[in-house]
Formats: sequence, C-alpha cells, structure tokens
Amino acid sequence: MRLLCRIFGHKFDNWVYAVDNSCEQIRICKRNGHKESRILHEYGEWKGASEDSCEQVRICGRDGHEERRAMPHQFGKWEYTASNSCEQARFCQRCRKKETHDQHNWGSWEYKDGNSHARTCRRCGKTVEEEHAWEHEDHSETVCQGGTEWEIYRNSTVRCSKCNDWSSYVDSSKEGAKDVGVC
Repeated sequence: MRLLCRIFGHKFDNWVYAVDNSCEQIRICKRNGHKESRILHEYGEWKGASEDSCEQVRICGRDGHEERRAMPHQFGKWEYTASNSCEQARFCQRCRKKETHDQHNWGSWEYKDGNSHARTCRRCGKTVEEEHAWEHEDHSETVCQGGTEWEIYRNSTVRCSKCNDWSSYVDSSKEGAKDVGVC
C-alpha cells in the first residue's frame, strides 16, 4: 500500500476535528494510515474590542481563540493647543490617540541684511532666516563707434526672489566692452 501512495499520492478521508472544543483537524490515508493535521478556527464577525479602542477582535466559536486587528483611527479636526502656540493637535474619537504638528501663520519675507532675509510667524513669534535667493539681471548698453558696434557692460543687478531686495554690483568678469558687430 505504501507503494501506491508513493506513485499516486495518499487517499485521505475527510478532515475531522480531533476532539470537541478544539480546532485541530486530522485526516488519515485509507491506504497506509498516514496522518495529517491542521488548525482551522471558526471565527465570528469582527467587533470592536471595547468602546474606547481602535482594535477589533473576533472569537473562534469552537475553542475561544481570539484574533485581533487594528482599525483606522477616527481623528477629529486639528485645533491649536494654546493661543500663542502654533502646535496643533487632534485626537482619535475612540481611543484618544493624539497627533500633533506645527501650523505657522508666516508673515512676508523681510530684508534683514545683505546676506539674508527673515519672516516671523504672526501667531507664535517664531522667526526664520534664510540666505537671499538672488536672481541676476545684467545691464549693458550698445554704442556705435567708428563703424563697430560695442556692447558695454555697466553692472549687474540682483534681486532676491523671496524678499525682493535689489542690489547692484559690477561684474568684473563682464566689465568692459565687447565687439558685437558692424554698425
């Protein structure tokens, strides 16, 4: 009989519970008596573990085994924690889990000095400072002298894209005149 099971596989009876109030099932090969077992719970519906929990539970009707899983939190709206603070908090309406983050009410960027600008939160007074974000703009003029057209660089202007500060400087790499054609 063992040879038949090796060639054709086992010929098992149906799964049956090993004992009452247990979820262990067994089945036995009709040819050689080989036994297999498995655990098969008969769970009920998912239910909240408690009113103040974000966990669900379901219970096996045979052996009382519990299986648990997390439910999504039901957060309320974000609210400031104090009148002079930018910290906001929200709570889960079931389990009271707390989440926080900062929500600043920033003012406009203001020029601070030649290297930086700053802005201040209107709610908590926190100030942040950053280096200027310069955007270059070259200034030149074209003149005609002796039949040759010359482009003469005077200076460059830079503007900060955040605080709109303007600054002029002479760009030594472009200082002077450049022959650009015939006039």
